[in-house]
Amino acid sequence: MTVCLIVENSDTIRAIVAEIVESLGVEAVEAKTSTDAAEACAVGNIDVIVLDWDLPKLGAMDFLRTHRATELSALPPVILSVTENDPQQIAIARTAGVSEIIFKPFDAGQIADAFDSLGLAYGAPMQGTPEPKDKPAPRRRTSAAKKAVQK
Repeated sequence: MTVCLIVENSDTIRAIVAEIVESLGVEAVEAKTSTDAAEACAVGNIDVIVLDWDLPKLGAMDFLRTHRATELSALPPVILSVTENDPQQIAIARTAGVSEIIFKPFDAGQIADAFDSLGLAYGAPMQGTPEPKDKPAPRRRTSAAKKAVQK
């Protein structure tokens, strides 16, 4: 199964992205900070990263530059999530190794399009397909995150 690391400091946005990714049949791994993301990448098994531009402390570009130049130089493709269509920021992101850019607010179709352009395998399980016996328990969401996902 394809695994997507979601790096977003907003609990609500991270929950929404995780819901979208999981609806595409992709496993979601969540990280709130660049430090958490680096630890998840070091463990491995990450196929793609959805990375928020505006992260506290160590920002998205700092994360990419630092870790592409060190032991994590084999980072998977990165989909950068941004709020502004700033050509300078986009150029900086591309230079830092960003593969795709999506603009907030985005939807499942935009994430699926980014996955497609990266050649990632994904897909929701077909209805009627038996669930694997070793399927992990669903993540618990806060009531605020549930409300945000339902909108």
